[in-house]
Amino acid sequence: MVGISIWQLIIIAFLFASIVGMFRAITREPKSDLSRPLRYLDGSFAVTVISTILLLSGSLKGLTEQGEGLGALVLVFVVVWLAGVAFWISLGTLARRLGRSVIIWVGLTFITSPIGPVVSYFWMRSLAKNAIHQRATPPDESCQQTKKIQEPAGYDSEFEDEAPLVQKVQVACQIAAMSAGYPNDEYQRQRFEEYIRKALELTKGIRDDFYYSAAIHLIVSALIGDNQLDRARELMRDIRDDMILEKAEQELLAATG
Repeated sequence: MVGISIWQLIIIAFLFASIVGMFRAITREPKSDLSRPLRYLDGSFAVTVISTILLLSGSLKGLTEQGEGLGALVLVFVVVWLAGVAFWISLGTLARRLGRSVIIWVGLTFITSPIGPVVSYFWMRSLAKNAIHQRATPPDESCQQTKKIQEPAGYDSEFEDEAPLVQKVQVACQIAAMSAGYPNDEYQRQRFEEYIRKALELTKGIRDDFYYSAAIHLIVSALIGDNQLDRARELMRDIRDDMILEKAEQELLAATG
């Protein structure tokens, strides 16, 4: 059996500890956070590029030949190793948190090296930035200060306590609308459908025809904004108020025209 020296044990322990430590640093709670793994992705990519340039340019070659730059060379290799570990872990973490396949992203990136990591970095960075922007962008002012549903003149309903439900439907639809128009983005699709489901669930507690129609109209508008015209047309059948139905039909006609 081949013996293992103390230095080999130290190196193995360092490699293992660096992987575990980097994994825990990048993937810690909250699991929905994208900013932390994105910072690691940016930093590791920059460090790797700079270190590679130093190695390929021969900046350390002269010192190494004189026996003076061996320590610097070892340091560069250690830094490159740590940056590489951070890059792959942060890439996989972002892929998972964006609802994409970790195996595909990491596997294809590795197979297509050295071009793959460069392409994957800029692509993943763009996806993560867009997702962070979507999550951070608050609904517009009409969502923050939800407009009061305007009842017809002389309207006097015994179901006035249902108005807050319509307002909640409006907020859910406005949040869904921020993810509309991304047919090929799995994360945005899931987010859109999630809030449409919430809006539909809220309508189940609305008994008054006017308020119910107003809520359904909000959902129909969100579906039209996502270009789900057939689905919007089908849902319009549930609108019980003629005035609201006319408005919904005009929206659908404008979208199809």
